[in-house]
Amino acid sequence: MKRISTPATAVRRDIRARTPSTTITPRKSHTTSTKGASISRAAEITPRKLLHSTETEGRCRTVYLIRHGQSKGQVASEDDRRFDESLTDCGLTDLGKEQAANILLSEIDLIVCSPLTRALQTALIAFPEHSQIVCNYDLREVGSMIPENLPRKIHEVQADLQEWGLDVAKIDFESQKPDQWPNRHETPPKVVRRDRIRDVFVRLAEKLPPDMERIAVICHYHVIRTALSDPFDAKQSRDIQRNLHPKNAEPIRCLLHGDGRLQMCSEELHSCDATQS
Repeated sequence: MKRISTPATAVRRDIRARTPSTTITPRKSHTTSTKGASISRAAEITPRKLLHSTETEGRCRTVYLIRHGQSKGQVASEDDRRFDESLTDCGLTDLGKEQAANILLSEIDLIVCSPLTRALQTALIAFPEHSQIVCNYDLREVGSMIPENLPRKIHEVQADLQEWGLDVAKIDFESQKPDQWPNRHETPPKVVRRDRIRDVFVRLAEKLPPDMERIAVICHYHVIRTALSDPFDAKQSRDIQRNLHPKNAEPIRCLLHGDGRLQMCSEELHSCDATQS
Protein backbone atom coordinates (compact mmCIF):
# COMPACT_ATOMS: atom_id res chain seq x y z
CA MET A 1 0.00 0.00 0.00
CA LYS A 2 1.29 3.42 -0.86
CA ARG A 3 2.19 5.67 2.05
CA ILE A 4 -0.26 8.50 2.56
CA SER A 5 0.41 11.92 4.03
CA THR A 6 -2.12 14.72 4.38
CA PRO A 7 -1.55 18.34 5.44
CA ALA A 8 -4.12 18.00 8.22
CA THR A 9 -2.35 15.30 10.17
CA ALA A 10 -0.63 16.39 13.38
CA VAL A 11 2.38 14.19 12.99
CA ARG A 12 3.66 13.95 9.44
CA ARG A 13 4.87 10.93 7.62
CA ASP A 14 8.32 12.55 7.70
CA ILE A 15 8.83 11.32 11.27
CA ARG A 16 9.03 7.80 9.89
CA ALA A 17 11.04 8.90 6.84
CA ARG A 18 13.47 10.93 9.03
CA THR A 19 12.98 14.18 7.19
CA PRO A 20 12.46 17.58 8.92
CA SER A 21 9.33 17.68 11.03
CA THR A 22 6.34 20.00 11.00
CA THR A 23 5.26 21.88 14.12
CA ILE A 24 2.43 20.10 15.92
CA THR A 25 -0.09 22.07 17.97
CA PRO A 26 -2.82 19.85 19.41
CA ARG A 27 -4.98 21.22 22.21
CA LYS A 28 -3.91 20.66 25.80
CA SER A 29 -5.43 17.97 28.00
CA HIS A 30 -6.76 18.29 31.54
CA THR A 31 -6.29 17.84 35.32
CA THR A 32 -3.30 16.60 37.28
CA SER A 33 -0.59 13.94 37.32
CA THR A 34 -0.53 10.37 38.58
CA LYS A 35 2.05 7.59 38.69
CA GLY A 36 2.07 3.89 38.28
CA ALA A 37 3.83 0.62 37.80
CA SER A 38 4.34 -2.37 40.01
CA ILE A 39 8.03 -3.02 40.57
CA SER A 40 9.26 -5.68 42.95
CA ARG A 41 12.74 -5.06 44.36
CA ALA A 42 12.78 -1.77 42.47
CA ALA A 43 16.15 -0.80 43.88
CA GLU A 44 17.71 -3.62 41.86
CA ILE A 45 16.84 -2.01 38.55
CA THR A 46 19.95 -0.47 37.07
CA PRO A 47 19.02 2.95 35.60
CA ARG A 48 20.40 3.84 32.21
CA LYS A 49 23.39 6.15 32.32
CA LEU A 50 22.59 9.76 31.54
CA LEU A 51 24.51 11.44 28.76
CA HIS A 52 26.46 14.42 30.07
CA SER A 53 26.25 16.43 26.85
CA THR A 54 24.60 19.80 27.48
CA GLU A 55 22.83 19.57 24.15
CA THR A 56 21.39 16.13 24.94
CA GLU A 57 20.31 17.09 28.45
CA GLY A 58 18.61 20.18 27.06
CA ARG A 59 16.56 18.07 24.68
CA CYS A 60 15.02 15.83 27.33
CA ARG A 61 11.25 15.52 27.16
CA THR A 62 8.75 13.96 29.55
CA VAL A 63 7.06 10.80 28.32
CA TYR A 64 4.22 9.07 30.16
CA LEU A 65 4.07 5.39 29.30
CA ILE A 66 0.50 4.22 29.92
CA ARG A 67 -0.79 0.69 29.72
CA HIS A 68 -4.40 0.53 28.48
CA GLY A 69 -7.29 0.00 30.90
CA GLN A 70 -8.40 -3.50 31.84
CA SER A 71 -9.38 -5.42 28.70
CA LYS A 72 -12.00 -8.11 28.24
CA GLY A 73 -9.20 -10.54 27.51
CA GLN A 74 -7.65 -9.94 30.93
CA VAL A 75 -10.75 -11.19 32.75
CA ALA A 76 -11.37 -14.21 30.50
CA SER A 77 -10.42 -17.73 31.50
CA GLU A 78 -6.99 -18.95 30.43
CA ASP A 79 -8.44 -21.17 27.70
CA ASP A 80 -10.76 -18.46 26.39
CA ARG A 81 -7.96 -15.93 26.34
CA ARG A 82 -5.88 -18.27 24.20
CA PHE A 83 -8.54 -19.55 21.81
CA ASP A 84 -11.78 -17.49 21.91
CA GLU A 85 -11.99 -15.65 18.58
CA SER A 86 -14.60 -13.26 20.00
CA LEU A 87 -11.75 -11.69 21.99
CA THR A 88 -9.88 -10.70 18.81
CA ASP A 89 -8.61 -7.13 19.36
CA CYS A 90 -11.15 -6.75 22.16
CA GLY A 91 -12.05 -3.56 23.99
CA LEU A 92 -12.22 -2.56 27.64
CA THR A 93 -14.29 -3.90 30.50
CA ASP A 94 -16.45 -1.50 32.50
CA LEU A 95 -13.62 -1.31 35.04
CA GLY A 96 -11.18 -0.60 32.21
CA LYS A 97 -13.31 2.32 31.05
CA GLU A 98 -13.39 3.67 34.60
CA GLN A 99 -9.62 3.30 34.86
CA ALA A 100 -9.15 5.19 31.60
CA ALA A 101 -11.39 8.02 32.78
CA ASN A 102 -9.22 8.34 35.90
CA ILE A 103 -5.97 8.89 34.01
CA LEU A 104 -5.21 12.39 35.23
CA LEU A 105 -2.53 14.14 33.21
CA SER A 106 -2.28 17.83 32.39
CA GLU A 107 -0.65 19.88 29.64
CA ILE A 108 -0.04 16.96 27.28
CA ASP A 109 1.39 18.16 23.96
CA LEU A 110 1.10 14.92 21.99
CA ILE A 111 -0.70 11.59 22.36
CA VAL A 112 0.69 8.55 20.54
CA CYS A 113 -1.22 5.29 20.67
CA SER A 114 -1.11 1.62 19.70
CA PRO A 115 -3.58 0.65 16.93
CA LEU A 116 -5.19 -2.05 19.07
CA THR A 117 -8.75 -1.28 20.15
CA ARG A 118 -8.16 -1.38 23.92
CA ALA A 119 -5.40 1.23 23.64
CA LEU A 120 -7.34 3.55 21.32
CA GLN A 121 -10.42 3.27 23.54
CA THR A 122 -8.29 4.15 26.56
CA ALA A 123 -6.80 7.18 24.81
CA LEU A 124 -10.16 8.55 23.68
CA ILE A 125 -11.69 8.16 27.14
CA ALA A 126 -8.66 9.52 29.00
CA PHE A 127 -8.15 12.59 26.81
CA PRO A 128 -11.61 13.73 25.65
CA GLU A 129 -10.51 17.35 25.21
CA HIS A 130 -7.40 16.58 23.16
CA SER A 131 -7.76 17.39 19.47
CA GLN A 132 -5.77 14.51 18.00
CA ILE A 133 -4.35 11.09 18.79
CA VAL A 134 -1.62 9.69 16.55
CA CYS A 135 -1.86 5.96 15.89
CA ASN A 136 1.51 4.23 15.54
CA TYR A 137 1.37 0.58 14.52
CA ASP A 138 4.81 -0.20 15.97
CA LEU A 139 3.38 0.24 19.48
CA ARG A 140 1.12 -2.82 19.31
CA GLU A 141 1.68 -5.57 21.85
CA VAL A 142 4.70 -7.84 21.40
CA GLY A 143 3.47 -10.70 23.58
CA SER A 144 1.99 -13.97 22.35
CA MET A 145 -0.34 -13.95 19.36
CA ILE A 146 -3.46 -14.57 21.41
CA PRO A 147 -6.73 -13.20 19.95
CA GLU A 148 -6.65 -9.89 21.86
CA ASN A 149 -3.24 -9.10 20.34
CA LEU A 150 -4.34 -9.70 16.74
CA PRO A 151 -4.96 -6.47 14.79
CA ARG A 152 -8.09 -5.81 12.76
CA LYS A 153 -8.81 -3.68 9.73
CA ILE A 154 -9.08 0.04 10.43
CA HIS A 155 -12.73 0.31 9.44
CA GLU A 156 -13.66 -2.46 11.91
CA VAL A 157 -11.90 -0.66 14.76
CA GLN A 158 -13.50 2.65 13.77
CA ALA A 159 -16.96 1.09 13.68
CA ASP A 160 -16.65 -0.27 17.21
CA LEU A 161 -15.29 2.98 18.63
CA GLN A 162 -18.12 4.93 17.00
CA GLU A 163 -20.68 2.48 18.34
CA TRP A 164 -19.30 3.14 21.82
CA GLY A 165 -19.87 6.87 21.36
CA LEU A 166 -16.22 7.85 20.91
CA ASP A 167 -14.94 10.49 18.49
CA VAL A 168 -13.01 8.47 15.91
CA ALA A 169 -12.26 11.63 13.92
CA LYS A 170 -9.64 12.52 16.54
CA ILE A 171 -7.49 9.54 15.58
CA ASP A 172 -4.81 10.08 12.95
CA PHE A 173 -4.54 6.63 11.35
CA GLU A 174 -2.62 7.82 8.30
CA SER A 175 0.60 9.70 9.10
CA GLN A 176 2.30 6.79 10.88
CA LYS A 177 0.72 3.99 8.86
CA PRO A 178 3.13 1.31 7.59
CA ASP A 179 3.46 0.34 3.94
CA GLN A 180 0.90 -2.38 4.55
CA TRP A 181 -1.61 -2.24 7.37
CA PRO A 182 -1.12 -5.27 9.65
CA ASN A 183 -2.96 -8.48 9.10
CA ARG A 184 -3.75 -10.91 11.87
CA HIS A 185 -1.22 -13.48 10.68
CA GLU A 186 1.80 -11.15 10.70
CA THR A 187 4.36 -12.58 13.12
CA PRO A 188 7.75 -10.88 12.66
CA PRO A 189 10.52 -12.07 14.99
CA LYS A 190 10.36 -10.57 18.48
CA VAL A 191 13.73 -8.90 18.02
CA VAL A 192 12.34 -7.04 14.98
CA ARG A 193 9.24 -5.94 16.85
CA ARG A 194 11.34 -4.78 19.82
CA ASP A 195 13.60 -2.74 17.55
CA ARG A 196 10.53 -1.11 16.03
CA ILE A 197 9.28 -0.12 19.48
CA ARG A 198 12.59 1.51 20.39
CA ASP A 199 12.70 3.28 17.04
CA VAL A 200 9.37 4.96 17.82
CA PHE A 201 11.06 6.87 20.64
CA VAL A 202 14.17 7.61 18.58
CA ARG A 203 11.97 9.25 15.95
CA LEU A 204 10.06 11.23 18.57
CA ALA A 205 13.29 12.48 20.14
CA GLU A 206 14.86 13.45 16.83
CA LYS A 207 11.96 14.88 14.86
CA LEU A 208 9.47 16.55 17.19
CA PRO A 209 9.78 20.34 17.53
CA PRO A 210 11.29 21.63 20.81
CA ASP A 211 7.98 22.85 22.22
CA MET A 212 6.57 19.30 22.25
CA GLU A 213 7.72 18.57 25.79
CA ARG A 214 5.06 16.29 27.33
CA ILE A 215 4.05 13.15 25.45
CA ALA A 216 1.56 10.45 26.46
CA VAL A 217 2.11 7.02 24.91
CA ILE A 218 -0.81 4.60 25.34
CA CYS A 219 0.32 1.07 24.68
CA HIS A 220 0.79 -2.32 26.35
CA TYR A 221 2.46 -4.32 29.11
CA HIS A 222 5.31 -5.78 27.07
CA VAL A 223 5.73 -2.64 24.97
CA ILE A 224 6.47 -0.62 28.11
CA ARG A 225 8.92 -3.21 29.42
CA THR A 226 10.65 -3.32 26.03
CA ALA A 227 10.82 0.47 25.74
CA LEU A 228 12.51 0.74 29.13
CA SER A 229 14.98 -2.12 28.56
CA ASP A 230 18.47 -1.22 27.41
CA PRO A 231 19.54 -3.56 24.57
CA PHE A 232 23.19 -2.83 25.40
CA ASP A 233 22.89 -3.56 29.13
CA ALA A 234 21.99 -7.20 29.77
CA LYS A 235 21.68 -6.81 33.54
CA GLN A 236 19.41 -3.78 33.27
CA SER A 237 17.20 -5.59 30.75
CA ARG A 238 16.95 -8.66 32.99
CA ASP A 239 16.02 -6.48 35.96
CA ILE A 240 13.32 -4.70 33.98
CA GLN A 241 11.86 -7.95 32.69
CA ARG A 242 11.95 -9.49 36.18
CA ASN A 243 10.73 -6.57 38.24
CA LEU A 244 8.71 -4.08 36.19
CA HIS A 245 5.00 -4.91 35.97
CA PRO A 246 3.00 -1.99 34.53
CA LYS A 247 -0.52 -1.69 35.90
CA ASN A 248 -3.56 -0.83 33.83
CA ALA A 249 -4.07 2.89 33.15
CA GLU A 250 -1.35 4.10 35.55
CA PRO A 251 1.14 6.47 33.87
CA ILE A 252 4.85 5.86 34.31
CA ARG A 253 6.80 9.12 34.03
CA CYS A 254 10.04 8.87 32.05
CA LEU A 255 12.67 11.11 30.51
CA LEU A 256 13.18 10.85 26.77
CA HIS A 257 16.78 11.76 25.91
CA GLY A 258 17.93 13.28 22.65
CA ASP A 259 19.14 9.92 21.34
CA GLY A 260 15.78 8.23 21.97
CA ARG A 261 16.69 6.52 25.26
CA LEU A 262 13.95 6.33 27.86
CA GLN A 263 14.76 6.55 31.56
CA MET A 264 12.22 5.96 34.28
CA CYS A 265 12.14 8.90 36.70
CA SER A 266 13.52 8.20 40.15
CA GLU A 267 10.26 8.99 41.96
CA GLU A 268 8.56 6.22 39.99
CA LEU A 269 11.07 3.70 41.32
CA HIS A 270 10.72 4.99 44.88
CA SER A 271 6.94 5.13 44.71
CA CYS A 272 6.65 1.63 43.31
CA ASP A 273 9.17 0.27 45.79
CA ALA A 274 7.07 1.66 48.63
CA THR A 275 3.96 -0.13 47.36
CA GLN A 276 5.80 -3.44 47.61
CA SER A 277 6.90 -2.98 51.22
